[in-house]
Amino acid sequence: MGDYSKYGENVLIDGDLDLSGMPNIKKLPKSLYVDGNLNLTGCKYLESLPEKKLRVTGSLVADKCRQLNSITRDIQVGEDLSFRQCPLLDSYRLPDMLRTMRYRADSKPRHIYLQGTRIGQFFVDFHQLSEKKGVTFHISDSINQSVAAMISSSDWSSDYPELPDDKVESKDLARWLYFGKQYFCKEDQRKVLAILTDRMRDPVNKQIVMSVLAGIRNHPQEDAHPALELIEKLLRLRGIKQLTLDPDTLKELINKFVGFLDFKQFKSYHKKPFDSQTGSEASEELDRMPEFRKALMLALNLPEDANTQDISNSIEN
Repeated sequence: MGDYSKYGENVLIDGDLDLSGMPNIKKLPKSLYVDGNLNLTGCKYLESLPEKKLRVTGSLVADKCRQLNSITRDIQVGEDLSFRQCPLLDSYRLPDMLRTMRYRADSKPRHIYLQGTRIGQFFVDFHQLSEKKGVTFHISDSINQSVAAMISSSDWSSDYPELPDDKVESKDLARWLYFGKQYFCKEDQRKVLAILTDRMRDPVNKQIVMSVLAGIRNHPQEDAHPALELIEKLLRLRGIKQLTLDPDTLKELINKFVGFLDFKQFKSYHKKPFDSQTGSEASEELDRMPEFRKALMLALNLPEDANTQDISNSIEN
């Protein structure tokens, strides 16, 4: 029934304990001894490990425990530990015993995996302890730390985002998420996470998002929220373009959404040098922000070098 505390305060398991197939577990015994490996992966409602004492002679794996917010203060584990994608964990939730703990005299150097938590390079005390005490901490990079913080503050319970591997894209996305976690309201943070976990699975949608973020590269703080609004509009525009509607209705919808694309609200637009060749205000907006132009072309399913007339024809047709 998801409550292992009913077995008493002190429970001994002779061998491995694998609870990874039981995602509804909410509570463990107050003291737990496992003479083997303990696997809690995917126990998404588990808020804490045993309150009083935890002894594991093998490895402890508690990946994707989305509600896990504290680790037993009196904890000893013989081998590796893993808390990947536990977004509520920060350095203040980690007991000092994680730094030097030994369960067996023959314990080998262990690894503690903390990627996808809020524990990042800022907490250098853990990083500096690597190797010296036979413990290597694998902490979150800036993008995963921001994602974890956003998941935590927005009460996001759906899938964990799949993040890009490309270094340039990761840097642009990390910068946007950094300011998003600080300045976005809970609803807007959830919009960002929905884009990362759902919309960006489509490769064209991903290109649209990353093109917009490339456009605000020099002014990410001021343009973070306008970028979210523009991304939402462009993704909706692409969705409209794919609908099966009568021509007049489709034209009206596309006209409406293209009219909402106000690039002049971006600080990046006004700070970017531009030598107008056309004298056309509409064309100037597009030409001044080539990254936004690319995103718009993708949304309208047009080639990247399309001109203003091509856009008009696309709307007409």
